[in-house]
Amino acid sequence: MSNDSGKLTNEEIAEQFKEYNGEDFLTSEKPYEILVAVLDAVQDEITRERIINVVREKAKKAGCPKQVFNSMLKAATPKKKMADEMIENTGFSGIDGLLNGNIPNYGFYSCSDFGVYLYDMMSGKSVQVCSHPVFPTMRYKNIETGIEMMDISFKRDGRWRTVKQIDRKTVAQSRQIVNLSEFGISVTSENANDMVNYISTIDDLNRDIIPRTETISRLGWVEGKGFSPYIDGVSYDNIGKFAETYRAVHSHGDFKKWLDVVKKIRETDDYKPARIVLAASVASVILKWTCKQPFLVHLWTSTSGTGKTIAMMLAASMWADPAPGKYMKSMNSTMVANEQMAAFCNNLPLCLDELQTIEKNKDFDDIIYMLCEGTGKTRSSKSLGIREQANWLNVIITNGEMPINRDSRGGAINRVVSVEGSGNIVPDMRETAETIRENYGFAGKMIVDAIFADESWKDKIKGTYDNIVNELVKSATGKQANYGAVLLTADWLLDALIMHDGRRLSPEDVCKYLATPDMVDMNLRAKDWLADFTASNAGNFRRDGDPEDDEFPRAIYGKIAEDGSVYILPNVLKKEMVNNKFDYQSFLKWSFEKGYLHSFHSGSNKHWGISTSIPGVVHRVWALHFLPETFKPVDIQSGMEVVTDEKLPW
Repeated sequence: MSNDSGKLTNEEIAEQFKEYNGEDFLTSEKPYEILVAVLDAVQDEITRERIINVVREKAKKAGCPKQVFNSMLKAATPKKKMADEMIENTGFSGIDGLLNGNIPNYGFYSCSDFGVYLYDMMSGKSVQVCSHPVFPTMRYKNIETGIEMMDISFKRDGRWRTVKQIDRKTVAQSRQIVNLSEFGISVTSENANDMVNYISTIDDLNRDIIPRTETISRLGWVEGKGFSPYIDGVSYDNIGKFAETYRAVHSHGDFKKWLDVVKKIRETDDYKPARIVLAASVASVILKWTCKQPFLVHLWTSTSGTGKTIAMMLAASMWADPAPGKYMKSMNSTMVANEQMAAFCNNLPLCLDELQTIEKNKDFDDIIYMLCEGTGKTRSSKSLGIREQANWLNVIITNGEMPINRDSRGGAINRVVSVEGSGNIVPDMRETAETIRENYGFAGKMIVDAIFADESWKDKIKGTYDNIVNELVKSATGKQANYGAVLLTADWLLDALIMHDGRRLSPEDVCKYLATPDMVDMNLRAKDWLADFTASNAGNFRRDGDPEDDEFPRAIYGKIAEDGSVYILPNVLKKEMVNNKFDYQSFLKWSFEKGYLHSFHSGSNKHWGISTSIPGVVHRVWALHFLPETFKPVDIQSGMEVVTDEKLPW
């Protein structure tokens, strides 16, 4: 048959099939194979349709129904050829540029400037899926969780745009994929199912040409791969949360200029608080080989304008852009936000500026406990499952105009190294600030690169830490000794890998900022608080010698005896201790064991609690003897009635 089929008359076309009868059209593939070959040689669509109509009419006269003819022709048409023809006829270009020059496989779909269409084998028609071109152009896989995401590129108003890092569950469900409409993609509840099928099919057909990249959702050490964000080929995969902070971790400017600033701070003993904060920044990345517990370093001075924020900027400049709001964050955030930020920083220091933005000291105590726990709260997901718990292991660096003071709970104090600054904390504050704003991000990377490249550094770090902690534990609590040892180890590492000047912090430089056992003993602190409470509320206590019938308009808390004993009503003591975050039962037991709580001997039995007249009415009270300086055990005066048995209340 001539390849010039477009010039054949209807009669000439029918003549080619004269030897085939109705049985042939019903049962044989031969007439259809000939027809497909004829159609392959024809480029004009109108001529192709004329040829099909002529042969269809011939088959009908021979006894083959129209529906049977159509289905037989579809079955005989090579699928690959049909798909190729649809692509060739789109006149579409541009998507290959987003796929590194690769030509995508559309299967039975076509994608052009006129939209996305699916060829329907049953009807022989193309059905619109989307009114504009759309295509998956990047795939992501988290190296820790294995969760995948993708970029979806689309063309509207004459230009390509990309929606980045979309969860696969979003494009896999019709009720979720409609959310892409807010970015400008034409997807509604009407075409949602078609779009889900299209994206899935195209992704499957083009997995060899759609670019792939690995991602991570946090900073810090990654087992076997290195330290994020310094791992080659790995990018951040949570574009909406901490992307700006992630981008802030990079090097900029001149390393030597940054180094000169740090050398100037290390030249004298005047700026040791700043050096401790700098050591805290390094300590954050070695916790996994040392004390294995987050802790907080708090730099404070009651005088403003002394360089507290600049010292924190110096710590941040080890790793990142130190400008406030870039890597450093404000303390004025919700508990959940602080938890998420800690999990994101992970092994890098969490730098929180300005403690005084926290309105209540007890709120800061709660933040300390949460951050130093290293694990976030267990929370349910929207699907009523359990979200993956957030974890972190880093040093939290804060500053402010007040210390972690005596009003804080002992557990909070024990988790903090509180560093008081005096005078200017850094030299030439304006010049120092300007220099580190323009030159940053070198030293931290050099340290983690050295550790990752040479495993022996981990053993050196652990050995140095163990030696130091054995010395510090003699003068500080266990936790505080651990924290001090980490800071000294970090300062040694900074000198060994970066500074090379031998000017290292001594144990004495750090120990004076570590909490002593007395500072974290909550019952001892409760004793001091009770002394202050009694003195400041003296008007609410009766005294020996007051007339029994004397009017007493104020609330009665108890009575003060001539020997200094304080008889305080149990409900008053319990209420005030609870309000001030002390453990009521623990304090009573401790006071009894120390002999500060009056006891009474009756034969071989030892009793607690007494009753006394305040005023004129017998009250059950706790009898404590105290002076402003201390509690002192004394014997109960004879004649006091014992109102309880030998069983203790705790």
